[in-house]
Amino acid sequence: LSDLYAMGVTDCDNMLMLLSVSNKMSERERDVVIPLMMKGFNDCAQEAETQVEGGQSVLNPWITIGGVATAVCPPENIIMPYNICPGDVLVLTKPLGTQLMVNVKNWLDLEHSKFNNIRHVISEETVQKVHDYSVKSMIRLNRTGNVFNFSFLLCMILSNLAIL
Repeated sequence: LSDLYAMGVTDCDNMLMLLSVSNKMSERERDVVIPLMMKGFNDCAQEAETQVEGGQSVLNPWITIGGVATAVCPPENIIMPYNICPGDVLVLTKPLGTQLMVNVKNWLDLEHSKFNNIRHVISEETVQKVHDYSVKSMIRLNRTGNVFNFSFLLCMILSNLAIL
């Protein structure tokens, strides 16, 4: 969904669920976890006012869930990600750095030697607080259709990109 939203398309026609079930999980774990993951995915689709029409499930060592969102719309309703110029205003619909905070929280919980390298600049309390804020941001759909009442030259997703 976020890739559609990042191009100014706020109405999704259909979604497919891609589910990888871990073969390292016990049958009991699968019976509990997988239905909850699927429910969460379907709840998200419902919040986006679309539906899951199919998908694919596989068994492998990793548990993963993702999807494919599709929309049919006229080209003039799509804002392509290549019209930015120096001096343009950048409008963020979510904060930057959320994945970084997930990593820092993992260091705090699991890889203490890595967290010890940054302990002098951020407290455990601050890590927890910012991590919680980041998670709340990540679980919110980025369907900000009201911002498209303005004239935008560019829309793009910044999840794995840097800003220079």
